[in-house]
Amino acid sequence: MDTMQHTIKYGTETINLHISFMRITPEKARELLLTTNVNRNLHKANLERIKRDIMENEFYPTIDPIRISSKGELIDGQHRLNAIIDTATTQTILVVKGFPERAYYWFDQIKNRTAADNLKVQGLSNSKETAACYNVIWRFINGIQFKNSNPSSRELRDLHDVLSTTNDIQEDLLFAIKQNKSQKNVRFRITQIAVMRWLLSNIYPRKNVESFFNQFIYGTDNVLQNDTHPATKLRNRLTDDTMIDLRKGGGTYYMSYIYEAWKKHNTNKALIKWSSVEQQLANLRMLRAETKEIWEHSLYKWSNIKENI
Repeated sequence: MDTMQHTIKYGTETINLHISFMRITPEKARELLLTTNVNRNLHKANLERIKRDIMENEFYPTIDPIRISSKGELIDGQHRLNAIIDTATTQTILVVKGFPERAYYWFDQIKNRTAADNLKVQGLSNSKETAACYNVIWRFINGIQFKNSNPSSRELRDLHDVLSTTNDIQEDLLFAIKQNKSQKNVRFRITQIAVMRWLLSNIYPRKNVESFFNQFIYGTDNVLQNDTHPATKLRNRLTDDTMIDLRKGGGTYYMSYIYEAWKKHNTNKALIKWSSVEQQLANLRMLRAETKEIWEHSLYKWSNIKENI
């Protein structure tokens, strides 16, 4: 079929697109799928819906094309191609070639692409856990820990670009995952452990932070023999099943306990009694103020960072 060429400007970049309607056979669909570099996992419900439309003659060429990168790799359209294979039919579909590989982030934002889907394209083996950490960090930056709100695709990409090149959270995430797997009877939340270990390490000496987390998670340095040691108090609090507030606020209270215990540990003080909820949330505001320099220097692209929690 005839191909139309179109050149667009995206910032300082020129993108040359080749647009055509293509009759795609099952064989051609398999060929295109083999070019996939990284794509999201197949969503069964979406695949079954497309197959149903095909079998009922309700599948039409739409303005939503199959997208192929400038290197010839499939970056969007795997559900339609798999449906063609499964139904053994030939379909006419709009195909656009020539996108940069990172254009994966631009597409299908109204569909069910999760943050983990978007990070998987970066080749992260822990994309699901990394996405959870990014969501918590993003809420923390924007002062909306208690709201069920997540970053947009562009915000997620900006955050990943910053954290993967400057102060990567992956080491802290791997530490959190390992502790969760290695302890049979005592486990701590992976996301909050990773995020707090990362946050504190951006302000305080890394070795001190690592020592503190080893103490309350693994009981190193015989701290569990001291009931008022901050690490012991924290371990007991985070593993107390009766603490309902630990299950609220998207992990905010969980983080506030870690921070309060850390403050006592860092000043070599005993932790006799936990602060009120109001004081703990005030403490988190203090932590955000301490980390403000990170956001100002690294995340300058974000115009919606609030001044106050």
